[in-house]
Amino acid sequence: MAKPNGLVKISGNLLENPKVLRRLKRELRTYSLIVLVGGGQSINEIFEEGGWEIKFCPLGWVFETLEQRQAARDELERNQALMQDLLDEKGIEARVEIPVRYVGNVLCHENGDVMILSAYNGFDKFFIFTLKSRVKAKQEWLKQIAKCFQHIAEGKLDKIEVVGF
Repeated sequence: MAKPNGLVKISGNLLENPKVLRRLKRELRTYSLIVLVGGGQSINEIFEEGGWEIKFCPLGWVFETLEQRQAARDELERNQALMQDLLDEKGIEARVEIPVRYVGNVLCHENGDVMILSAYNGFDKFFIFTLKSRVKAKQEWLKQIAKCFQHIAEGKLDKIEVVGF
């Protein structure tokens, strides 16, 4: 029988954290995992270096140009490759994705936490791995945003576990 599936969103600040890798290995005993990597802080640094204003809304970054979208995507793809290499080194069998979609041929970034909510009906379990200092704020944010999603009954975010490292 196939294992239930899980989606793990990992903050870019935690990609090389050994505790995160150990937790992924532990969750693999129960779930087939897809890992979604972020890159917020490093993308902000790229924007600062480029002299671009950093704008963020609940749906993710607000980009004004294709160049900005591509720069952010490139950083996420670097994080994706780094994470895939780390998982391979540790024998952790999981596929790594980034919170980017193409609608037709249009590059569309999406807040990884929103992506979790939009994938809510497809996965059996979700994990959001973030900094300890962000756990409470993420939990509150999820409750607020979930109200916009009619298919998630209020207070029924039990499939999502926010984990601080």
